[in-house]
Amino acid sequence: MTSSFINKSFLKTSSFTTLLLITIVLILSIFPRFWNLQKHPPMIVDEPANLRDVDLILNNGFKITDFHWDFSKSRVVHIPTAILIKLGIEDKLLALRLSSVIISILSLIPFFLIAKELTNKVLAFSTTLLFSYSYYFLQFSRVGWTDIILNIFLGLTLFWIIIKIKNKKGSNIKLIVLSGVLAGLIFYGYRSGIILIATAFLFLIPKKLKSKKDASLLLLTSGIFLIFFLLTSLPWIKTISQNSNKYNLRFRAVSVNNIQLPYHKIKNRKEIFYYQIKKSFSSWLLLNRQSGGGIEDQRYLPQGFPIVNIFVKIVFWIGAIVGLSQFKKIYPLYIITLMGIYGQITTVDPPNGARGLIILPCIYLLFSLGLLKIYEHLGKQRLALCAFVILTFLFSIADFMFYKYWMEWIKV
Repeated sequence: MTSSFINKSFLKTSSFTTLLLITIVLILSIFPRFWNLQKHPPMIVDEPANLRDVDLILNNGFKITDFHWDFSKSRVVHIPTAILIKLGIEDKLLALRLSSVIISILSLIPFFLIAKELTNKVLAFSTTLLFSYSYYFLQFSRVGWTDIILNIFLGLTLFWIIIKIKNKKGSNIKLIVLSGVLAGLIFYGYRSGIILIATAFLFLIPKKLKSKKDASLLLLTSGIFLIFFLLTSLPWIKTISQNSNKYNLRFRAVSVNNIQLPYHKIKNRKEIFYYQIKKSFSSWLLLNRQSGGGIEDQRYLPQGFPIVNIFVKIVFWIGAIVGLSQFKKIYPLYIITLMGIYGQITTVDPPNGARGLIILPCIYLLFSLGLLKIYEHLGKQRLALCAFVILTFLFSIADFMFYKYWMEWIKV
């Protein structure tokens, strides 16, 4: 009885600490997102078009199968903005940006929980705060690209639910149903979400089948997931099948196979292939200074600078290497990263910040593994945790200051 009481007390204390750290991260993440929100960045070219979609929802009602203005996704991605306007926010551009602010802040919750699962509470706190203050993530957290930031939120939530499913013995029907529904909702959004859905399905499937019970569990888990994914996404699948030319219009426009030569002064198709590989791996894996060279790239990433700061860069490399020793546990991070890089190779002007944003959470989660390795190497001393937290605050502030600097010369 005493042991049971101690266990319950520990769980309550542990849950309270987790809730407290998440709350602190969320509070600290508010200011950089609201800083001069209506002024910085200047209006991005996609925002007026997105607002036209929002007006169509407000004036004509909403169907989940209505095409987004570029036909690559459903208009459902603008529902958060429409709700904010209905709640009384008269400035529609502000409502559009606020929807990204809110979704990006909510994304930090499943991100923290996943990072905690990989490391510990303090390292999860440090990683989540750094991720929140990333100048790259901040840009997408503050502008009206709700469709892209929504992918991050839904994707992180989906993987957290799958982790919960895998950690429970037996089957948890409600969580499996929820995971299938979330996967279906992701399918309505930004196209890179297909990578998240496929990886999540692989991650959900048990890898070891020791008995008939395990085989039955595999069939049950994968079957329920697929059924509820299809039930949720079927209207959109039907719409796509009937309008495939429209749906693939954007895909064809950005495909490197459809470019006209010369391309970045290159006239040979084979050389273009090597150029795409070099640029993509240099930017997204080596995390070197990047420059996409396309008109869109300048509004997504600060040209001439790396995707992340030097602290994240170095520790990410450590995490990416040591993480291979627990590949069976964290392989989704590698799959999403490599598939995201493949998407960069096959589309124009890498590194493209919009198409590559799904890689960013993986970079920071692998960074958390690097922090854990350093912490263990230092003998798990509390002083090391204090040092990590101090570095976290210093580099978070530095990232925000750099973001403000970037906003002085950004081109949209």
